[in-house]
Amino acid sequence: MLSWMQCAPSHEGDSSGTLLFATRRRVLELTSTLAFVVAFAWVALTSGTVTEGRPLVAVLSALAPLLFLSFPFLARRNSINLDLLAHAFLTLFYLTATIAASALGGMVSTTSFFIMLIPMLATLLLGLRAGLIWFAIVVLTYAALHIGRGALPTSAYEALGTYPADWMRAQDVSLWNAYMMIVLALSAAIAVANFRVAAQKSSAMLVQSALEKRDAMEALVAAEKISRAKSGLVASVSHEFRTPLNAIIGYTELLLENAQDQDRREDAADSQRVLDGATRLLSMVNNMLRLSAIDAGRHKVRLDECDINALVRDAVIVVTPQVEANGNVLSFEPHGEAGFWVCDGPKLADCLKNLLSNAAQFTHDGEILVRASMEHAEDRTWLQLEVSDNGVGIEPSLQETIFIPFGLTDADTPQRRSGIGLGLAVTRQLAQLMGGDVAVKSATGCGSHFTLRVPAEFLADAPESGSVVGRTSDSPR
Repeated sequence: MLSWMQCAPSHEGDSSGTLLFATRRRVLELTSTLAFVVAFAWVALTSGTVTEGRPLVAVLSALAPLLFLSFPFLARRNSINLDLLAHAFLTLFYLTATIAASALGGMVSTTSFFIMLIPMLATLLLGLRAGLIWFAIVVLTYAALHIGRGALPTSAYEALGTYPADWMRAQDVSLWNAYMMIVLALSAAIAVANFRVAAQKSSAMLVQSALEKRDAMEALVAAEKISRAKSGLVASVSHEFRTPLNAIIGYTELLLENAQDQDRREDAADSQRVLDGATRLLSMVNNMLRLSAIDAGRHKVRLDECDINALVRDAVIVVTPQVEANGNVLSFEPHGEAGFWVCDGPKLADCLKNLLSNAAQFTHDGEILVRASMEHAEDRTWLQLEVSDNGVGIEPSLQETIFIPFGLTDADTPQRRSGIGLGLAVTRQLAQLMGGDVAVKSATGCGSHFTLRVPAEFLADAPESGSVVGRTSDSPR
C-alpha cells in the first residue's frame, strides 16, 4: 500500500520556510498524538474480547499505540521527508481502523467512522491528488465491509439479541452507513482541499511580502549610502568651485571699475559679462549646497521674532542691481500692522531673494511688485509673501517643472535661459520644510505671480528682546 501511494507524491510547500509546510507538520503531530490516545483507549477497553482468536488483531492492538506515538517525534525531524512520513501514518491509520471495524461488525460498527477521516487527512497532508486516491481506497473498503458483512463477527447489539423488533436490519444499517461515510469522506476531502489552496496562497503571499520588504530595506540602505556619498561629493566639489569663483568675481569687479573709470566701454562690457556668469555660477553652487543639505536633513527650522518688512527691504537691496540691469522697477507693499512674526527669517529671506531674482531675470523694462500680508485659514495664521511681475510668463505645462531640481525647460521658451533651474526648487523645498509651500499663477506673455505661504505667529506688540531682521548671507548653512 505504501509503494502505491508514493506514485502520487505532493511537492507543494516542500520548503520548510512556508506556512503550508508548517501547517502540514503541525497537523501530522496533532493527528498522530490523537490517534495514539484513541488506539490506547481502544486496546484498553476491548482487550480480551476483540482479540480472542484473532492473532492479527492482537498483534496490531499491541503495536498500534506504540507506532502512533513515534510519529509526533519523527515529524519534528527536518531530516525525514514529510511526504513519506505522511504516507506511512495514513497507511497505519487505515490498517488499524479497517481491522478494528472488521473485528466489530464491519459497517455496522461505529469504528468504521475513522476510515472516513483518511481522505480528509490525506488531502491536508499530501494534496488533492493523494486525497482522491485515498477516497477511492475508502470507497472500496466500505463496499468490501458491507458485502462481506456476513463473514465478519457480529456487532455488540446483535450479539445481545435485545434490540427492538422495529429496528432496521443490520444489513440495511450496513448499507446506509456505507453511503453516508462515503459522502462524508468526499465532503471532508473537498473542504480540506479548499483550505489547503488558501493556505498555499497565503504562504506565497507571505513569502512575496517578505521578499519585497527585504528588497525595500536593501534599496533604502543603498539610497541612504548614495545620498551620503552625493552630499559629501557636492560639498567637496562645491567648495573647490566657490574658492576660485570668489577670486574671479573679485578680480572682475576690479577690472570692471578700472574699465569704467577709463571709459573703456568694450572692456567694461566684457568684464560685466564675466562677472554675470561667475555670479550666476556661484549662485548655482550655493543652491546645490542648499539642496544637498535639505536632502541630508541638515536644515532645521529655527523660529525667532522677525520684522518681515525689514526682511523684505534687505532682500530688495540685494537684488536691486539685477532688477535695474533689465530696466525694471521694483516696488514693495509692506504689511500694514506693526509687529513681529515668529518664523525662520533667514530661510524666508533666501526664498524671497530667489523669487525676486527669478522675476528680475525674466522681466525686461517692466514692473515687479512685492507684497507682505496675513491670512487666517485652517485654524492658524499664515504669512504670505507675493512676488508679481509682467514679464514673459510661464506656459501652463511648465509651471510645475520649474520647481523640479535640474529641470531644464523646452529650448523654444524664454525659460530655457534660466540654466539648470535650482533657485525655485530650493525655494519650494525650504517653504515645505517650514510647513508651507510656493504656488505660481502665470500665462505666456502676461507675467507671473508667485505666492510664498508659511505658517507663522504674528505678535502685534514689539518683543522685549532684540529681533531677527532676516539678514542672511548666500552661503549655505
